[in-house]
Formats: sequence, C-alpha cells, structure tokens
Amino acid sequence: MTAILTLTAIIVVATPHFAAAQSSFDLSPVTSAGDTFLSWLKTFAKIVLSVGLIIAGLMAAGNRLSWMWPLMIAIGAFFAFGGSKLIDELATWFS
Repeated sequence: MTAILTLTAIIVVATPHFAAAQSSFDLSPVTSAGDTFLSWLKTFAKIVLSVGLIIAGLMAAGNRLSWMWPLMIAIGAFFAFGGSKLIDELATWFS
C-alpha cells in the first residue's frame, strides 16, 4: 500500500502538465468580490466602533461607567484597524 502511494506521489510531482493546468484559472472575480466585502465590513465596523466609543465616553462622563472602557475601546480600534500596518512595520524591522 505504501509503495502505491509513493509511486502515485512521484508521478504527480514528476509530471509538469498537472501544474500547468492550474495557471489558466482566473481568480479575479473572486478577488474583487472579496475586496468589496472587506471594504463594506470595514465601513460597518468603523460605524459600530464610533457609536460604541461615543456611548462609552458619554457614560463615563456621567459616572455610569469606568473610564477604562472607552480607553480599551480606543486601543482595540487601534489594533483592529491598524494591525496589518503594525505587523508589516514589525516585519521590516526584524528582517
């Protein structure tokens, strides 16, 4: 059984026309749909985050909530929306 699996793996890896068949597949419609969905999701998240921060700030100003909550919401927004840029910068520093 192991010999058959090994032989099959060698045949698949050794024949280049299997890899060439994948190069004709076009993913641009899927990529554009994904980009559209992510931009919509970011817009929705910014609206929810802004309203949440305003409500938490007003509640903290009225002594109904600790000031730590608006601070943590702001820090969470920093990491949520700036996380990819932060990771890119850290990758350039350490490479």
